This record gives sequence, structure tokens and C-alpha cells, in this order.
Amino acid sequence: MLKKILLPVLALLCMAHAGCQYSSLLPGHKITLNQARKLNLITKGNLNTVIVAPSNSTKIVQFGAEELQIFLQESFGVKVPVVETVQTGKVSIVLGDPSGKLVAPLPRDGFIIRSAGNVITIAGRDDPKADSKAALKGSLWGMLHERGTVFGVYDFLERFIGVRFYFPGEMGTVIPPHKDLQLPAMDIFERPDYTVRYCNYSKGDLPDTSISYNIQYYRLRLETEFIPCAHGLARMEYDKRFAATHPEYFALLSNGQRLTGQLCFGSGIKDEIYKDAVAFLTGRPASERNLPCWDSSACIGSCICIMPNDSVE
Repeated sequence: MLKKILLPVLALLCMAHAGCQYSSLLPGHKITLNQARKLNLITKGNLNTVIVAPSNSTKIVQFGAEELQIFLQESFGVKVPVVETVQTGKVSIVLGDPSGKLVAPLPRDGFIIRSAGNVITIAGRDDPKADSKAALKGSLWGMLHERGTVFGVYDFLERFIGVRFYFPGEMGTVIPPHKDLQLPAMDIFERPDYTVRYCNYSKGDLPDTSISYNIQYYRLRLETEFIPCAHGLARMEYDKRFAATHPEYFALLSNGQRLTGQLCFGSGIKDEIYKDAVAFLTGRPASERNLPCWDSSACIGSCICIMPNDSVE
């Protein structure tokens, strides 16, 4: 009876885990703008702005500075310098939080955009070991790292510069020109409402096939950790493990044959699923369950996905 109760509970936990850490228990979104206090970024084409990436910045912050520089220069039509220290008399956009004190209370992927005098700070939780720029050349797995400061940069560009990231490349990126731009004083705290943020896309018929689609993954602020939430049972090799010894574990077709790609949940397969879940979640080796490994598309971290296979064709 306990197994019958725990199995559906495990399924619900797998689905609910992705959103639970961003529940209402966490701080809400905060946006405070003071229109009476203005920061002059550019006036009649004369730049009054620098980007500050402190000398001890992480590679993530350095990448954020490059991205901010690219879009501000395109918008302003002038070179925007990246320096290591705040510049007196300039609006200094400081990236990152070397002390860690500002970002310590933030949730994953959260960030702040906060002004004090002529200094605007954009900072979020960042993985100190990650290299966001280098990761663009690899697969999705390399891009799964915290980069809250970079998220803050993209939010700043959208919120105050008017940049829009519709799809990769020049055709799908909107960068409004600004010869004059004043920003209100600001105190902003943002965080995602949901951990799982992913969309699948392809190059399709876009004329520029040289575009890196990985950069769009960053600019859309998609997920920075992987939580398996689909097709989990398809990754557990039940057909290889049980088709010969327990054909009743699989769906029965009208012609009397068993469809090994589909499970029969009215059979003892429920017990096997339960045992797999317990083994993984308690740190047991996959070999104990006659598996070559715990497939990371179903089992990763503290999560195991027991969502069903696709439907019968």
C-alpha cells in the first residue's frame, strides 16, 4: 500500500519541484523608479557613460560587459568604453558584485539593477568557475550555469534601451537609436517565476546560417539548470530489462501482442519504477538496478523524472 501511495507522490514531486523554489515564499518582484532623479547616459550624441567590469571580475561578468557594450554602442552610435573603476562625472554601469554581499540573498537567476548617485549596479548570482563566452561554442550542457549578472544586463537593455530579442541575428534583434537618453533612478529586483524555461528552435530558412543560436538561449534568459520533466520512463530501459521476463509489464494490443515502448501501469512495473526511484534518490549505483548508468535526461541531482513515454502511434 505504501508503494502505491508513494509512486504518484513521486510523480507529483517531479512535476512540482521545478516551480517550488520560486514560490510566493520568495521575495516578490520589485521595481522602484524615481523620475525626479535623472541619469544622463547620452546628450545630443555626447556620451556620458562607461561600463565598469572590476579587475577581479569573473568571466561571466566580462562576457556581460561585452554584451552590454555591443548593444549600447549600436544604440548610441559611439564607442562605449569598458573600464575597471567608476569614473567621476560619468554614469558608471558597474557589473557584478565581487564582495558577494549584494547577491547573497538572491535566488537562482535573480538579479538587481540599482542606482546610487551616478552609479548603476547590475549584479546577480554567477558561477565563479563558468565561462559563458566559451560555453557558446559547445552544447546546451555547457550553458547550464548561473549567470544572474548577464540576465540583469539583458533586462537593462530591454527595460531602458528598448532592445528586443525576437530571434537570432540582425533581422530579429531590435536596437532603437538614442542620441539623447535619460534614465530615472532605479531600484529593481527581478527573478524568474519558474525554473524550467526552455524552447526548441532551429535555423529554418533564415538567410544567415552563420548565426550562433546559442546566444539566443542566453538573451531569452532560458534555464540555467536542467530539471528532467518529460519522457523520463523512456530513459529507464524497461524494455531491455523486462520484456523477456515480464511481458505483462507492457501495453497489450488488440492483436494480443505486447508493445514494449508503452508500459502497463496496472502491472508490477509500478514496483520497478518505485525501486528505481529509491535507488537513485538514495545514491545507489545504477548497476544495482541492472542499468548501465543513471541517464541524466531522467535522473539528475535530486530529481528523477517518471513522466510517461509518448503516446501509442
